[in-house]
Amino acid sequence: MLPRSFSGRGWDKHVNMLEQIGETAGSVWRALETKGPQSLGALKKNVKAPGDLVMMAVGWLAREGKLTLEQKGRTPLLRLQKGD
Repeated sequence: MLPRSFSGRGWDKHVNMLEQIGETAGSVWRALETKGPQSLGALKKNVKAPGDLVMMAVGWLAREGKLTLEQKGRTPLLRLQKGD
């Protein structure tokens, strides 16, 4: 049984948001694949999506083990996990 907040129109909005996050995750993946490791700020500029959506997409990819974080000086950089 679905929680009350996901019934009816709420469920449609939830599914649509998941689709947007998934599509943005693909854009983040392509940006990292073509341009190499980037800061979160650079990713937000390079991916054509709202910043909060880019951050959710990064979380999605990180949760799936697709990203690694490396430190370059004081700046954390996101990189695709090797082998993916």
